[in-house]
Amino acid sequence: MIIMENVSKTYAKDIVGISNVNLHVKKGEFVFVVGKSGSGKSTLMKLLLKELEPTGGRIVVNGNVMNEVKRRQLPFVRRHIGVVFQDFRLLEDRSVYDNIAFAQKVIETPAKDIKKNVLKMLSMVGLLDKYKANPKELSGGEQQRVAIARALVNEPDVLLCDEPTGNLDVVTSEEIMKLIELANKQGTTVLVVTHNLDIVQQMKQRTITMSEGKIISDMAKGGFGYED
Repeated sequence: MIIMENVSKTYAKDIVGISNVNLHVKKGEFVFVVGKSGSGKSTLMKLLLKELEPTGGRIVVNGNVMNEVKRRQLPFVRRHIGVVFQDFRLLEDRSVYDNIAFAQKVIETPAKDIKKNVLKMLSMVGLLDKYKANPKELSGGEQQRVAIARALVNEPDVLLCDEPTGNLDVVTSEEIMKLIELANKQGTTVLVVTHNLDIVQQMKQRTITMSEGKIISDMAKGGFGYED
């Protein structure tokens, strides 16, 4: 589902983002990516989303060779990739319902199906009673639940999460990770970039540790190669 072969990204002034990274994630896997700030985690995520172009190497996501995907093709490729960010990135001029429905409208889902799909996702994340609310009226945890519902409403093959619990308390973080784990159990391939080592230890999923732009460990049942 995700393949990175000898991938490097060098920024201006010879600043290395990642160097010669090789990564294979199978369909249905749940993978954490951990490492200190500056280790290359964010660069890796942006490369998978084609927000950045690699300096070298080959990237495949959900069967698409990202190096070869044209800009005009990118929206169609991203239809099958759900993304959850640390800062939620909700549309504050729209209701909770409309934030999720927007993702459906982008892929031209028939109007008769949008309501059913949105309400189904709101029920899954426990926010059915907040469908009329504005994101500003919600707690951080509730906003992240909306972001997860939006990311999953189109039933993506891959879910990429960039610090999904970064702004949340311990209890809320665990609730958010349970939702992401549920998506994985339903068949979605999940990759989570995180600093939250407690959650990594608790969930015991495959964990990749990065340092100075390289993968330094790949543990099948959790664990990581650095001290926080």
